[in-house]
Amino acid sequence: MVILDNESSYTSGVLRASEECWGERGLPVYNLPSCSSGLNAIERLWKRLKHQLMPAYDWERFTTLLNTLTSKLSELGEVTYMPSLHRYAE
Repeated sequence: MVILDNESSYTSGVLRASEECWGERGLPVYNLPSCSSGLNAIERLWKRLKHQLMPAYDWERFTTLLNTLTSKLSELGEVTYMPSLHRYAE
């Protein structure tokens, strides 16, 4: 299954033409409605993290990004993440 939001690149004519072909091959395509209330909370959190809680230099290295992101999320609540992420930070 392919799930698409309303990103402009997902609404292009080329992609829309492909959806019919995918459907004929048994690959269902689901388009999220314009306002997906279930996604809004996470979108607001992500925007706050990107623009208020994490300075730009934290995005320069994956190690710094992972550590800062974990720290900032821990301030907001319990954080559970995949330990395998740390191997990318090395």
